[in-house]
Amino acid sequence: MQPIGLQIDDFCGHEKTYIPFNSFSSALIVGNRDGDDRRSNGSGKTTIFSAIKYCLFNQIDFSTLDKVIRRGTEKCRVIFDFKSSLDNEVYRIERSKHIKLGSEVRLFKFVNNEFEDKTAATNKETEKEIAKIIKINYKTFCNSVLISQSDITNGLASID
Repeated sequence: MQPIGLQIDDFCGHEKTYIPFNSFSSALIVGNRDGDDRRSNGSGKTTIFSAIKYCLFNQIDFSTLDKVIRRGTEKCRVIFDFKSSLDNEVYRIERSKHIKLGSEVRLFKFVNNEFEDKTAATNKETEKEIAKIIKINYKTFCNSVLISQSDITNGLASID
């Protein structure tokens, strides 16, 4: 899968973030907290990858999905646009969670210069359609697509 864009609204510590992946070929994410480049802990670097995992799989790295909603707000939303490696089509997944209304996942396919709604009748059915498109499970995604900071010194990336 080739990422195209990521919109993060009130997800964890991110208020509003948009990342146009198709505008660069590689990137280094540097945190900046309170205007100080030397203070990067807790600035939201890892949250970018958590948002993608949440959007694709409805899974997160911490104890409960309720923690994805940014403090002081009632709803979060993550939109992930990508090109499928299998059929070369562009898809959009939009996942949201509301404190009172619960969760919703929507699936779109880019057809004739617009996103056509392909959302199934239930979240569970939509999840199945997403799984057919991405053809990778959560664990495999985490182990093959993401290299965490601890993997550099302790994981596969550190093997000589």
